Amino acid sequence: MRRPRRLLAAAGAALVLAGCGSVHPGAAAVVGDTRISFDRLDTLSAAYCQATIAIADSQGKPVNPLEGVSSRRAVLGALLQLQLARQAAAALGIKVAPGTYTSDQRTTQPLLDAVGPAYAGAIREIIAVNDETSGLLTAIGAHQLGQDPAAADPNKAISAGQRYIREFGTSIDIDIDPRLGLSPGGQVIADSGSLSVPVSSEAVTGKDPTAVSARVASLPPSQVCS
Repeated sequence: MRRPRRLLAAAGAALVLAGCGSVHPGAAAVVGDTRISFDRLDTLSAAYCQATIAIADSQGKPVNPLEGVSSRRAVLGALLQLQLARQAAAALGIKVAPGTYTSDQRTTQPLLDAVGPAYAGAIREIIAVNDETSGLLTAIGAHQLGQDPAAADPNKAISAGQRYIREFGTSIDIDIDPRLGLSPGGQVIADSGSLSVPVSSEAVTGKDPTAVSARVASLPPSQVCS
């Protein structure tokens, strides 16, 4: 079986957000006029959890339980970055045809098979988010470098695109529900509160890697990605 692709490849870039406060009921975040609902976040996060397990298993790595909130934060970071990339591209007059960034089904099918039909639809959406973000970042970065996206070095273009949307994000009104425990810079805040979905305060406190296993072990099953 082909190795399942790594998800949310573009989500690792730090997000510079204009604000972090109360949002509309049921919204995990609001980016300008775009609302990201908790329902969508929870659906994608559950699938992302299963995907990380499937990828670790396919690579012969131990599958260790994770805090459920970690999956939500990873997915939310990807969704926020996509919205910023879309809005930045629109502001620059950049359009990217879907066919230029859609993943080859042959590379994604093994992962879809691994997570099963219950999560396949959500994984397809996560892959689409990742693909579109990469395509937009490449086009934005190439624009900033004065290059043709088709001829630009993908890594350099994406890096330039990430730098641009970080700066662009400072001019956009962005609210993240405080219960997600993320700072205006997209970093985890210690001692934050719980999510509306079941995640206790213990699940979002502390950054010491050595404490993660003990913290996960103390959580009820509903709060663990396993």
